[in-house]
Amino acid sequence: MSRPSGEFDLPSRCLDVDGSQLRVSQFRVAAGFSPPAPALICFPGYGATGESFARLAPLADRLDVHLLTPPEEYARVPDVLTRYAALTAAFARQFDRPILLGTSFGGPIAIEAAAQLGDAIRGLVLISTYAELRHPLRFLIPILGILEPIAYSMKRFGVYVVGGPGLDPEAAHALVGQMSSIGRREKHARLVSALTCNVASAASRITAPVLVIHGNRDRMVRLSRGRALAALFPGAELQIIEGAGHVPYLTHPRAVIDHVAAFARRISHSR
Repeated sequence: MSRPSGEFDLPSRCLDVDGSQLRVSQFRVAAGFSPPAPALICFPGYGATGESFARLAPLADRLDVHLLTPPEEYARVPDVLTRYAALTAAFARQFDRPILLGTSFGGPIAIEAAAQLGDAIRGLVLISTYAELRHPLRFLIPILGILEPIAYSMKRFGVYVVGGPGLDPEAAHALVGQMSSIGRREKHARLVSALTCNVASAASRITAPVLVIHGNRDRMVRLSRGRALAALFPGAELQIIEGAGHVPYLTHPRAVIDHVAAFARRISHSR
């Protein structure tokens, strides 16, 4: 697996979680500094690794941040999304009521994990994501094996379509490298899981506070889906980032940091 460089080069370790090797990255902190509680556990999108959250580093001043990169599970399970949710839940159980965060493909994974954990979590943050995609291209699933290589050959252009306004060359290069580090069959399994997932029933079991963050210029998951997602959770907070596309944690990190930090403060005080 290729490793990130520069801004996206974060210290990481591999842990055996439920029989799989889960890579966990963290932000660099000063020697002797002990990150404050609670823990924030972040799950990345379809073609990304935990290092994609690199620009959220200031959150480490107030939260114990853990960035997950899942193993390639396509050969072991029929639905990688369900497996990733189980791994996330298993990892989260070592912490005292952590906050879960999922973006894009990682959103339904975080929802499913949160439903499994119940009262053992403090809150849930969902960025640029959905509970049920209902994508109009689901009928193409039988021929995805033909279409995916074409899309992959255009990844250097496509990453700007995904990232939307404000995606800079350094972040684009990091995303292309992360996508290249994931095997073709694994990406296929993730795409099928994303196109067919429905975790609305899991969402209905979540009682923890929920924060939904969405860019109003997201071309991959439209804002209407973000609004529909927030409506699944009574009392959910919806924060819309003006001008942001599908990866606001890269293009508008300050806004995301402020929303997540304020949410963490509120739910900590309310509890």
